[in-house]
Amino acid sequence: QIIILSTSISGNSDTRYLWITSLSIEGNELKHTLLKEFHPLERNISHTFELFKNKDESLVGISAVEETQKEFSLNIFILNPHLEIEEDKEMKLGNIKKINYPHSFILSDNGFIFFLNGIKEGKNAEQSNVGLENRLYQLFRFDPLEDKLKQYDVTISDKFISDVKMKLDKDENLLITGFYNESHYKGAEGVFLMVIDRNDGSLLHSGKRPLDNKILTDFLNEKELRRSRAIDNLYLDHFYINDDGNITLIAEIFFVEQRLVTGANGINVSTTYLYNWEDILVVELDENLNYVLHNTIRKKQKSSNFLSPYWSYSLMEKDDGSKCLLYNYLNNRKGNSIITATSANRSSTYFNDLWQNKGEERLEFKNLHFAPAYTSFFQGSYGVVQDKGHYQFFKLLNANN
Repeated sequence: QIIILSTSISGNSDTRYLWITSLSIEGNELKHTLLKEFHPLERNISHTFELFKNKDESLVGISAVEETQKEFSLNIFILNPHLEIEEDKEMKLGNIKKINYPHSFILSDNGFIFFLNGIKEGKNAEQSNVGLENRLYQLFRFDPLEDKLKQYDVTISDKFISDVKMKLDKDENLLITGFYNESHYKGAEGVFLMVIDRNDGSLLHSGKRPLDNKILTDFLNEKELRRSRAIDNLYLDHFYINDDGNITLIAEIFFVEQRLVTGANGINVSTTYLYNWEDILVVELDENLNYVLHNTIRKKQKSSNFLSPYWSYSLMEKDDGSKCLLYNYLNNRKGNSIITATSANRSSTYFNDLWQNKGEERLEFKNLHFAPAYTSFFQGSYGVVQDKGHYQFFKLLNANN
């Protein structure tokens, strides 16, 4: 079955509804369940939601993080494969300080729930001139048997963690990995790895290694290589463990441009923001973070709408287990053409194999008059295409159909 987590808002915008839906592989609805109603007490309230499973997919987890007046609360729902609620837990996260919301939720087979959150410490005198902050991530572990939430620091001495993800290894210990840098707010100078004991939270193994020159030369010129040796604005999206124990990281360059537009009278000034999704880096490292190989997928996408579903990319898996990236691009591309929000109806969906550098292949969708929107379900082979207000499912096959 296909499982979708969605939200809706009441007509007067005073209530948000959280839904869980299961569909057959043909796209027919099997079950549609309301998990919770949120009634905000103020306009500035915000929510984030995440869907996750345990390793054998016998349980489904949903996290709902709510922030009100800088205080966080966390709802955890655990459901069986029939989407019947087995556990509903709400807890306060009083000591969370916002860098990004709690994320990367993991459900272990013994019922523990893990998640990460970034916090910040005060600026010191040396960093205040450039606006940098000490960066600290924390690992949280909820024990349903003792009904306790514990937290552990995730930090690298003398480094800034710029992005982080985690997964369970074959022994169900936690592997935490991500990018670090010396000074950049969102730069990637190297990769770190921590192995955390799932039971007591102790550190079993840790290490870090700079990005290999083979990777850096795809993004930096000779002068930049001598000066910074860091890839700016690189965000880690996916991290998985191969059968041989190696790890694969998939990251994308994303940044925001701010533009000031002065009116004809020279007085009125308006501000616009352009959101940029650019090249994708796929890199495989061994368990000691030694370079194995990498692939760089070139693209440029630009939009004035951050929430547009047509930009960035999705990670999907074909029937044979091989993974590929899907992303929209302009039809009949010429030179340095860039997708923008105004050209969405002239774009098509392309996919690019992670490792077989055979180039992009275009996916054709019948009876669709607008650009495809796509998403992956647990890195599966099913996706979504959108035709104005209507959605349809598609499935990737080995023959690239």
